[in-house]
Amino acid sequence: MEDSKPRVPEDPSCLYLGCPFWGFRPWVGSFYRAGTEAREHLQQYSSIFNAVEGNTTFYSLPSEETVKRWGEQTPSSFRFSFKFPQSITHQKQLQDVDRETTHFLRRIAPLGERVGPIMLQFPRALSPNSQDVLWRFLPRLPKDFHYAIELRHPGFFATARTVSNLDERLRAWRCGRVIMDTRALRSGEASDEATREALKRKPDLPVFPGYTNYHPIIRFVAHPRQEITEPWLEQWARQLAPWIQEGMGPYFFVHLPDNLHVPFLARRFHRLLSKEVELGKLPAFPCESQEQGYSQLELF
Repeated sequence: MEDSKPRVPEDPSCLYLGCPFWGFRPWVGSFYRAGTEAREHLQQYSSIFNAVEGNTTFYSLPSEETVKRWGEQTPSSFRFSFKFPQSITHQKQLQDVDRETTHFLRRIAPLGERVGPIMLQFPRALSPNSQDVLWRFLPRLPKDFHYAIELRHPGFFATARTVSNLDERLRAWRCGRVIMDTRALRSGEASDEATREALKRKPDLPVFPGYTNYHPIIRFVAHPRQEITEPWLEQWARQLAPWIQEGMGPYFFVHLPDNLHVPFLARRFHRLLSKEVELGKLPAFPCESQEQGYSQLELF
């Protein structure tokens, strides 16, 4: 019997899937090969996933040598979705930041096509009443890159019409809207310290699926219990399938309160999405390819 699922060309650009970061020592032995050194993490990570959130640039700029090494350790199909430095978005709140913006973009530019949508994550302090600073800033950004805006003030998401108006303005500047989804995290009790801390730190905002341009970004924060998280992943799989068919190339980044098992949760989402639309298989995790009798950690 012919498979009834819609088929998509086996192109890694049809879905960009990844984690918040790649440098995480607790993944050694469960995701990375046993004995893996920190300098080897990115190469092994990019052999499985084709995207990563570049949270590192939110806190500090990498050196030129580091950027060069990142390019050498990743395939050309890999995408870094870097964050603007917090000095620009949080501390100076877009005021008098042209020099810092230029410096940041020039630093990551050598990565070329590996630079995915660059995220501007704003604090709750940027509200509808103070948003003019954003609309003055966006036209000054170089057109060489793609950008995506993450807003955290609930006033931007008061109604569907409010979000529609926001999307129209972002679309005019060819900017995406980052969708931050913490509903799964908030759907179960917080029985451990990491989950309680995540509930304090992560924003609680309504979710309005949609996109303003190519490559919509979803940042999904899961609950550590699989039975709580699974329905939300299934919902996103159904949402992303038509976006992939339309050639939108969505980005889906998976988070957990302690992030210990994020690679496995990302793989679980890939399997759920594969039930909706044909995707290429993910390779075995680096530790699973070792012929040392490791048992597979299949938590999700």
